[in-house]
Amino acid sequence: MLKNIRISFCLALCCWAWGSVLHAQVETDCNPDANLPVTQGEVFINYGSVTNSFTRTNRSDHTIGQPITGLISNQNNAMEFGIWSRLLVSPQAPMVFSSEGDFPDRVQIMWEMDPLSASATGGFIVQRDGAYLTDVDASTTQFIDFNVQAGELYEYAVIARNAFGNSARGTDIGFVNPNGTVSGRVLTPSGTPVVDAVVSLSPISGSSLLFDGVGDYLCVNYQDTLPTATWTLSAWVKIGATHDSDAIVDLGSDLNKNFWMHTTPCGEGKGVVVGVGNGTGSESVSHVFADSPDAWHYVTAVYGGGTLILYVDGQYIKAMNASISQGDARFTIGALRDQSGGFFDGHIDDVRLYGRMLTQTEIILSKDVTPSSNTDGLVAYWKFDEGAGSKTFDISGNGFHGQIYGATFSNDFPPIRNGGITDEAGFYTIESINYSQNQTFFARPAKLFYTSYALEFNASQESKATLTSFDLPDTATVELALLPFDRQSEQVVFSKLSGGQAAFQLGIDAGNYTLTINNEQKTVGAIPADYHHLAFTFNSRTNEVQPYLNGSAF
Repeated sequence: MLKNIRISFCLALCCWAWGSVLHAQVETDCNPDANLPVTQGEVFINYGSVTNSFTRTNRSDHTIGQPITGLISNQNNAMEFGIWSRLLVSPQAPMVFSSEGDFPDRVQIMWEMDPLSASATGGFIVQRDGAYLTDVDASTTQFIDFNVQAGELYEYAVIARNAFGNSARGTDIGFVNPNGTVSGRVLTPSGTPVVDAVVSLSPISGSSLLFDGVGDYLCVNYQDTLPTATWTLSAWVKIGATHDSDAIVDLGSDLNKNFWMHTTPCGEGKGVVVGVGNGTGSESVSHVFADSPDAWHYVTAVYGGGTLILYVDGQYIKAMNASISQGDARFTIGALRDQSGGFFDGHIDDVRLYGRMLTQTEIILSKDVTPSSNTDGLVAYWKFDEGAGSKTFDISGNGFHGQIYGATFSNDFPPIRNGGITDEAGFYTIESINYSQNQTFFARPAKLFYTSYALEFNASQESKATLTSFDLPDTATVELALLPFDRQSEQVVFSKLSGGQAAFQLGIDAGNYTLTINNEQKTVGAIPADYHHLAFTFNSRTNEVQPYLNGSAF
C-alpha cells in the first residue's frame, strides 16, 4: 500500500535555519548553496522498501516497516532476497574524485563507497587511462599519481572487489595545473640587452570560459589585498547573442562600492560599461563596439587620483572624475556580485587586475601577450587555460583561485600569446605553460618600434617632465598636442619660470584652459573631449594672447 506522507513543513524549516546560519559569509565568500531556493513538496514512500535518494546538497535514507530476508531454493537454484541480499553481491562502482589542477606536480585520487553498497572487502584496483596503476587494501581510499604532466587530462578509474566479484569502474578526470616556465634573455649581436622585447611561444594554445547567460559564473573569495584606491582591470570579452547590463566582472555594483565591468543595456549595441561606487552613488563610462561587435575586444579600466579611464583594444575611449569607497565583497566573473542575476552570455578570457595605473603604452604592449607573476603591480591573473574541471587558478601567486559554476572551457580564445616582455637587463619569463611529450614550442622575440610617442602623466603619482632650460622671447608661439583625462581639477600643463615667477603657464581649471603671463591669468576657452592641437601666439610685453584650437582661433 502506498502512503502519502507530507513533510514539506519540516523541510522548509530546516532549510530556512540552514540559510540563516550561513548568511554572514555570503558577502565575501563563495557559497552557492546559501542561495539555493527552499522547495516544498510531497514524498512518496513505499512501505517495506529501502530508498537511497540524494541530490548535490541532500541525502535521504528511509526504511518503512521491516524488510524481510529469506532463502528460496530447489534442486537447481538458490536465491537470497530481502534487504540483506543487497550485500551478497559484488560492490557498486566507487564514487571517484580526482584533483583538478590543485597541485603543480601530482594528481590526488580519492574515492568512497555508497553506504548501501556491498563492502569492498577485497580492496581496490586503481587505473589511469585504462592501464593498471596499483591495487590497495580495503582500508585505503586515496592514491597520489606523481607521473603526470601539465597539459594532459587523465581518466582515473577505481574498481572495488569482494568475494562475489568486481564492481564497475568508477571514473573521474584529473590533471595538474599549467605550471611550465620558459625563461631566457634577449641580446643584440654586440651583447646589449634588448628592453621591452616581446618573446612569444608558438603555436598559440589556450582556452577561454564560455558563459550561457542563464546561471553560469565564476566566484573568488574576497581578500584584503584586492586594490580599490588605485587599480587597472582588463579582460578579453566576446559578447554573445544577448546582453542587458550583464556582469563581466563585479566587485560591488549592488553595494555602490568598489568597481565593476558590465555589458551595455539591451537597448544599445554590444559594448561595455565600467563603473565605480562611493557608497551612496556611482559613476560610469561606457562604449559601444562600433567595429566588429561580435568579435573579441580587449577592455581596460584604469582608476587613480579620482579619475576613471576606459580603453578598448588599447585605444583611449573616455575619462571622467569619479570617487570610490572600499567594501569587502566577493569577486565574481560572469554574474552580479550577489549572484542574483546579470548572467553574462558569451566568452571571457585573460582577466587581469593590477594595483597600479597602467599607461596606454603598457596596455598596448601587453594586451596580446601574457604577463608573468613578477609583473609590476600584478594582483590577480586568470588565464583560463586549464581547459577542464571546475576551478581556475590565479597565476599571480596571490591565491585568488576561482570556483566555476556552470561555465565551460572553450577553444574559442582571443589572439593572445603565451609570452613575456624583457626587462632592463633583457631577461624574460613565460609562466603557466601546458607542456607534455606531445607538445613542442618555439620562442620568438620581437620588438615593437613606434614612429612617435606621447608622454602620459598621472596627477595622483605627481608625475612630471623637466625640460632643458631655454629662453622664451617676448613674442613667441607655443604648440602642444593634448588629451587631458581630467578636465575639471586645477592642473599645470606647461610652465616656464623666470626669476621664480611663472613667465608663461598653461593650466586647466573647471573645464577650461587658463594662461598665465607675468602672473596675470586669463581663461582662454573650454577643453575638448578628444585629442587636439593647441597653439598660443603671445606678446609678454603687452600681455596679448591669441589661442588656436586645431588651427582655428578660439
